[in-house]
Order: sequence, then structure tokens, then C-alpha cells
Amino acid sequence: MSPFTASLLTLPPELRREVYSYILPTTTTFYIRNPLAPYASSNKSVIWRRGSTALLRTSRALYNDCIEYIYGSNTFVLTISYDRLTFKFRFLLATGLAPSKDYSFLEHFSARNIARIRNYSITVDHVDSYTGWIKYNCGGSGLSHGIRLRVQELADALSVMDGIGRLYVRFVNSNLILDDEKRSKVHARDGVDGTLTETTQMVIEPLRSLLGVRDARVTGAVTKEFARGLEEAMMTPRQAYPLRTERRHDVYARAGGGFRDIRSSSHKSFRTKQKLAKAQKQNRPIPQWIRLRTGNTIRYNAKRRHWRKTRIGI
Repeated sequence: MSPFTASLLTLPPELRREVYSYILPTTTTFYIRNPLAPYASSNKSVIWRRGSTALLRTSRALYNDCIEYIYGSNTFVLTISYDRLTFKFRFLLATGLAPSKDYSFLEHFSARNIARIRNYSITVDHVDSYTGWIKYNCGGSGLSHGIRLRVQELADALSVMDGIGRLYVRFVNSNLILDDEKRSKVHARDGVDGTLTETTQMVIEPLRSLLGVRDARVTGAVTKEFARGLEEAMMTPRQAYPLRTERRHDVYARAGGGFRDIRSSSHKSFRTKQKLAKAQKQNRPIPQWIRLRTGNTIRYNAKRRHWRKTRIGI
């Protein structure tokens, strides 16, 4: 037998993921059949299989590899309502039961770990005005505006991330067990006609800012044209450096990593023009020969406090 033992990190990534699937927490899909809810008889639910995280304490290299698997390979279920954006952690017990616990998504997870997540399953719950006044003391257009704000918060957090693999959005419009009589009363009071779907589906419009999604699906109480347009917008390839330099630096700083200040070859001329503008604001006397030349052939010497000729770009 060879005296050299191969470590776990020397294995191919496919084999390491297979090993991690038996040890670390993973997600799986179950079909839940509820006899009291016929509309949800074929509803799929993402459930976590609780594993062991002791492997993360082995070494820093193994920790980074395991964290990338936990956040990058599993599906995270998010629920958006009027007053909260929650991560639904539903885990499977040995008895077959599947209890769940809700966590605030943006507060429970750090920005660095959110950047590692690749798969999302998002449910946007838009209740009717009758239920909205009971649960949130709000209804009508105010209820839709509050849900749109929660969707905007999620879109802002994910718009700076790159590499989202799957993004499934399900829009639930009103309460599914609402009877026709109460529904007609609510619509009559709010002045809503048959175009309720076209009005309320705009609450998920902020998701258009998510670019570069490999697989995007929009289902639920939305029109086919709106769903197709939103899917095409989210699967649009992301351009290189779509953000301003200050915004990119802010994102890198929040992620905890350093960044390089990439400057073009004309940076010196750009700085020279900036100094000219600053000198004009400070009412400094600028000689006539400076005014006759472009910004690429002059520079202000701050140490000697005078203008001098220079050759920039050589």
C-alpha cells in the first residue's frame, strides 16, 4: 500500500461534492399532499436534510470548500410578504415530520455568504385587501407598495451578485381559499375590475435588475407576456463592469476583499483636467499660455505652487 494518502481536497470537484452530499446539510424536493387543500396536491417543497458541520472545523481550506458547497449547491427558499423578507428553513426529521422556522434573510446571512448563494426559490405572497387589513392594517395600493419595497430590497441585494444559477419566482395573488362572495365584496370596495392580475403583478417588477441568471422562471398569478418578459430580462447576459467604480469598490469592501484601482492610460490627463477645474473654482491666476493649450500639456505643481509645462502620456 502506498505510504502517501490522498487528502479530500485532492479529489476532483465532482467526487468532493458527492462526499459532501452525505455529510453536510443538503436540500431535497418533496411532493406534499394536503387533503385539506386540493389546489396544493402536487405542490413541491424544498426541505433541508440536516447533516453535520463538524467538517468545517478541520482547516481553513476545507472550510472554504464546504461553505461553497453549502451555499452554492443548495436551494434557498425565500418568502416575501408585506412586512418581511424571510428565509424559510424547513428540515426533515427522522419521524418523517418537516417543521419549519423563519429567519430574516438580510439580517441572518452576511453579505459574503449571500454572494455565494446560486439557487433561489422565491414566493411573493400578495394577500387581498380584506386579509391585509386584518394582518397588516393596510390594504389597497398601500399593500402592493409595501410588498414592492420588500422585493426592491431583495433585488438591490442580489443585483450586485454574479453567477446566479436558478431563480424561480412564484407570485401568489390573494388568498387561495377566499370564497367568491368575499372576493366580490373586496373588489367592489377597492374599485378593482377584472384587471387585478395586471395591476398586482407589477410588485415583482424590480426583479428586472437581476442580470446574468442562467435559469429564470416566473409562475403564479401573472400574465404570460409579463412572465416571459421578466424571464428574458433576468437571463440577459451581464456586461463587464456594469456598475460605477465607486459602487464596485463599495461592494468589494462589504465583501471583505481588497480591490485594485484599475485606471486607464489617460488617467494623468484626467487628473490634470481635474486640477484645472479646481484651480478655477479657487480663483487662482492662470497664465495666458496655459489657457492657449489643452489639458494634456500642462500640470500644476502643488509643491512649488506654480504651473509648468509637461509631457503626459509618454
